[in-house]
Amino acid sequence: MSRVKGLSLVGLVLLTIVVCASFSNSRLPTTQANPAPQGDSGQPMQAILNEVHLLRLAIQRSNLNTYHAQVTLERFRLQQQQVNRLNEKMDSVRARLAKIKLDQDGISEEVKQAESNLAKEADPAKRRELEKVQQGLKLGMDHIAKLETQVREEETQLVGQLQVEQAKLTELNERLDALQKELEIVDKPQPGGKRQ
Repeated sequence: MSRVKGLSLVGLVLLTIVVCASFSNSRLPTTQANPAPQGDSGQPMQAILNEVHLLRLAIQRSNLNTYHAQVTLERFRLQQQQVNRLNEKMDSVRARLAKIKLDQDGISEEVKQAESNLAKEADPAKRRELEKVQQGLKLGMDHIAKLETQVREEETQLVGQLQVEQAKLTELNERLDALQKELEIVDKPQPGGKRQ
């Protein structure tokens, strides 16, 4: 940015010189004995005006690129926050799935144990009690299976959303890279010692 300020200062000085020169020319007497040829004095002035014009264009381009970079960078930050939120949700869903898997394994073991106990039990009253426990465990397994289905659907939706949001983040990152390259091109010195 200091280079842009330096260019701005040079442009301002040149513009001041041009204004002063044109102001002093307007105060000269209108009856000159030998007016200077227009072609000789007009060329340096035109060169200065062209340089001032180029400086103004460079400053405008730099300001516009800076504005685009700031807007894109802010959008990138917001998009990164969105991706982070979705990743946190995904972690939460996967933790719930892991807990469901542990619960299923635990209930499955209890069902096997109940079946084993039922096969060994001869007392009809105890058998009815074990059958009720076994039915309750099977209902619990069904409930957990439904819960797992719901959580897996949520995971699938989150995966889709995360892919979309990450694609947007990648696009914004590519825009920032392109802006950076454009700024580097503008900042490169040209063979004649001038910058673009």
